[in-house]
Amino acid sequence: MDLMATINQAAVKQDLYDAVNGEWLKTAVIPDDHSSTGVFMDLVDAIEKKLMHDFDAMAAGTVTPTILS
Repeated sequence: MDLMATINQAAVKQDLYDAVNGEWLKTAVIPDDHSSTGVFMDLVDAIEKKLMHDFDAMAAGTVTPTILS
């Protein structure tokens, strides 16, 4: 997709930042407990959720920790 083809050329001349980022700025939601958002933060959140689940299972004794040597 040609990004510049989708952006109003007059808007680019008036305010390049808003022309390029305006739609994202209008729709992006930054969670209260984060200072930023994006795919990387989604990955961090998923890993944290998985780790907490695994730690809870280990604490409950339903999973035996594996020691790598």
